[in-house]
Amino acid sequence: MKSNFSVLHAARNLLFVKELTEELTGQIYKISRPLKSQLEDVVINCLTINGEYLQSGYVNVNIYVRDLQSGLVDTKRLEVLSEIAIKLLDNKKSASHDILTAIKGKDQSLLGNVSYVFFEIASPGAVLKDQDQESTHFINIKLKFNTL
Repeated sequence: MKSNFSVLHAARNLLFVKELTEELTGQIYKISRPLKSQLEDVVINCLTINGEYLQSGYVNVNIYVRDLQSGLVDTKRLEVLSEIAIKLLDNKKSASHDILTAIKGKDQSLLGNVSYVFFEIASPGAVLKDQDQESTHFINIKLKFNTL
């Protein structure tokens, strides 16, 4: 049985590649991002997960972008970043452990016993105003997942 954290690791593993990390001004976070961040960040959070043998549920991927100086939403940056994320996530499977920890040699045992999470896009995104950060909007991409 997978925990919420296993699913978050799997989603982060798919997103933590040069194509996205070099395009972002910020980082990829699980659950929340730093308060008062002025950077372009990605936050992954598991909404639901069932307790069945073959688990399924939903994950939110939120991509945060500062508004333009004119006060308008920076739709161009939201579009660029969300298109990259969707391409990396849609109809993909990923190992359900933190690959970065295993690769850095902190827990080599994780590399031997691999299970996977399969992701597909449930909703390609809605642009919303960040209620916690002034002059920031984010696009919410909703993923459906199944454990394999």
